[in-house]
Amino acid sequence: MIIVNLTGGLGNQMFQYALGRQLAIKNQTSFKLHFTNALFATQRSFGLKHLNIKAEIATDKELGSLGISQNRVINRAQYLLEHRVGIKLNKNILTERSPIFDANILNAPDNTYLQGYWQSPSYFHNINSQILKDFLFIKPMNEKNRNIAKFIKNCNSVSIHIRRGDYVTDPAVKKTFPSVGVGYCNAGMKAVEKRVKSPTYFVFSDDIDWARKNIKSQRKIYFIGHNRGKFSYEDMRLISLCKHNVISNSTFSWWGAFLNANRHKTVVSPKIWSETELGKDIALANWIKI
Repeated sequence: MIIVNLTGGLGNQMFQYALGRQLAIKNQTSFKLHFTNALFATQRSFGLKHLNIKAEIATDKELGSLGISQNRVINRAQYLLEHRVGIKLNKNILTERSPIFDANILNAPDNTYLQGYWQSPSYFHNINSQILKDFLFIKPMNEKNRNIAKFIKNCNSVSIHIRRGDYVTDPAVKKTFPSVGVGYCNAGMKAVEKRVKSPTYFVFSDDIDWARKNIKSQRKIYFIGHNRGKFSYEDMRLISLCKHNVISNSTFSWWGAFLNANRHKTVVSPKIWSETELGKDIALANWIKI
């Protein structure tokens, strides 16, 4: 049995799931999920329920069989002790020690509990086709999103995603993750326009009012701001339907671009993902880095 700890928003949970799925397939064993949000300061909800995932929530008995505590504070303490200090309290827990891809992680045996972010496509690249199936959205779109999706499919659509939120309001997060600004978006559109004929832009953001005031183009540009709260996953679905993508340093828009099925897509990604090593190898080789 492989159990993966889920923490953070939907994009983070998808990376965590992908590694867990990889190890479960490799070990030919069952795959379970444990949502605690223990590694993430901001309150989040279980986002994978919107996707065609092939895993169930771990039971108390299954967690107990690997010595996993149900207490969120204890989960957090165990993670910090191993991640920062190197003190291992449970032989079944595999904690991410570095944000850079570590091939040794793929040798994890059966009966492993995964704890970390695992933000590298190298952890699941050989099962990409399976991950794409698992991450199909299972709920039908409402009428407004269906109409936008139809428009997206019938033009040279380009998504622009701007992550702000705690990137600009939380001093600690802001120090680590610089929010992409107008300069990056303009450079991204310029790069797209060298490769895409008559692009139409669709802008997504958790601060859509800021985007409307600051993102300008002589091309057609639309601002999508109605998918809020528990429906925010719909933005990822619409991003994935766009033919090309300009993403921010956000796992949410990363997955939107990854799920984009256009074989000839242009994807623009920030060259600097964070002020740490997190995200150092997150961008795919054929993406344009600005």
